Amino acid sequence: MIRFLQTPGPIKKIILSAILLIFCGAMVITLIPGGLGFDISGQPNAGVIAKVAGQDVTTQEVRERARAMLQQQIPQGGAMANQLLPMFLPRAAEQLITAKLIVAEAERLGLKATDAEVRDELEHGRYSQALFPGGKFIGQESYEALLQQNNLTVKMFEDGVKDDIRQQKLVTLVTGSASVSPAEVRQQFDKSNTKVKFDYAVLSQDDIRKGLHPTEEELKTFYQRNLRSYTNSIPEKRKIAYIFLDKNKIMDQVQVTSAELQSYYNEHQDQYRVP
Repeated sequence: MIRFLQTPGPIKKIILSAILLIFCGAMVITLIPGGLGFDISGQPNAGVIAKVAGQDVTTQEVRERARAMLQQQIPQGGAMANQLLPMFLPRAAEQLITAKLIVAEAERLGLKATDAEVRDELEHGRYSQALFPGGKFIGQESYEALLQQNNLTVKMFEDGVKDDIRQQKLVTLVTGSASVSPAEVRQQFDKSNTKVKFDYAVLSQDDIRKGLHPTEEELKTFYQRNLRSYTNSIPEKRKIAYIFLDKNKIMDQVQVTSAELQSYYNEHQDQYRVP
């Protein structure tokens, strides 16, 4: 198989594209009834949720993976993190099952991770800053204490590092000899980087109005053509007739006798009383 992957050929890319599907088909995944269900409190059902090639995926592993994922998203933690934990549980379970599938296939192909490779990964890989600051080991006691803070033993942690190394070896085996033509590179580049160029203008309503000078005839024509639009917009108008009376002129023409004044006063005495 190694020699096949190292030799070029038109059919090889098709086989490489399908090899991951073959991995999944070659593995046996047994889901425990109700195993992937989570109750409303966010706690996984007790026990084992799945078996992958004879390996158990436990609820404890799912919780730890979900908490680690949540820690990356919300480093400060708190009440919000606890509320969001149920959302991460199904994804954590899916990641664990996928990882165990890949590790199982790596073992089937005879890919191993030696102690020397684990040591090199810890010293020069992604954990180097925490375990070998300045190139010097923090010491066994500090190493174990650091792992304990994350609910891990030395064996659990280093077994996980071995799995990571085997996964990387499998990925390298599958993709290392795959060839991509210049045309495919160009096609992917164009797909990812093609941009649309367009011209546009910003128009101000006030500036446009300054350049418009409709005539009275044009306004009248527009109004007649859009008469329905103005049915309820013109205020109602009414015609009235009125008579203007000048009070002073009228009083000059009216003569009132003393008897008439006395009679009016007698009839309206209440209007002239002052308390």
